[in-house]
Amino acid sequence: LHLFHDNMPFADNDVIVGWGQKANTYQIRQKATSLGLPYWQLEDGFIRSKGLGSNLCRPSSLSLDPVGIYFDSRSPSGLEQLLNYQELTRSQLDRGEQLLTLLRENKVSKYNVGAPAHFTPPADGRPLVLVVGQVDGDASILTGSPTIRSNEQLLWAVRAAKPEAHILYKPHPDVVAGNRAGAISAACLAECVDSQVLDIGLTSLYAHVDELHTMTSLSGFEALVQGVKVTTWGQPFYSGWGLTTDAHPPARRQRKLPLAALVYLTLVAYPLYIDWQSGLWISPEQLIRQLATQGQSSGRKSSRWQRWQVKLSYLAQTLLQRPSLPQLMR
Repeated sequence: LHLFHDNMPFADNDVIVGWGQKANTYQIRQKATSLGLPYWQLEDGFIRSKGLGSNLCRPSSLSLDPVGIYFDSRSPSGLEQLLNYQELTRSQLDRGEQLLTLLRENKVSKYNVGAPAHFTPPADGRPLVLVVGQVDGDASILTGSPTIRSNEQLLWAVRAAKPEAHILYKPHPDVVAGNRAGAISAACLAECVDSQVLDIGLTSLYAHVDELHTMTSLSGFEALVQGVKVTTWGQPFYSGWGLTTDAHPPARRQRKLPLAALVYLTLVAYPLYIDWQSGLWISPEQLIRQLATQGQSSGRKSSRWQRWQVKLSYLAQTLLQRPSLPQLMR
């Protein structure tokens, strides 16, 4: 906030941009309003990279939101407004259907971590429920999940709702990598988890599970794309449109959507995509094909100095390329 003052020489088309959702986001938005400037929130897109952001894998998609941020269900976002009000043409719905086919054929997700591997489901005759862990304390949980706010709470809730199910738990890759918090207690493991999977990617599991349960994880959106039944315990952007079973349906979401519309608005209309080799904007279809042909990321942890070296390198490359925002964001 101390960087902005009333006598700063702003141009008519200047915008203040902030990353994600921080403790002072509301105050910065108020300050921007007092200066007569729009405030946009910046966050990773939904098809991001081959590897984790916490391992400094550079994002190939970003979401710039002039209204709010998609994971904070307490207030509207640009994505929610698109999903609530945007009328789609037949060609746009057709493109959404084609994207669904492309994603299913190439099994591309947000981070594309975990080796594609054969998964043998348990042979105990019980319904197989996949519970996807997140990072405890993550902003998407704190602002998008009004009741269930930790992996442990989620597992206890799913066990209570599905006492006869075989619960397969997959911790978040950042937690497995040791980059973030999210461990669960031994008591919860014993009572709520029948089996765990760590190294196998989610895309290798979807064909074998009967349901997926999550707080706000993007895995729920990816599971919908793959034809899996999804239950949400928070209020992620893809809940409330008639496609998921929701423990806490968001009141502002006012219509039912076909899956093709959700996919088009979420992956085409909302984010931006960049090809870092050329510095040019690309389509989600182009990025999906790129990621599908890349090798597996190593997921290796780096020292603090190595991480700063990578950050400075990315910053220098970005400043040299400096792609301008597309017309749709002006």
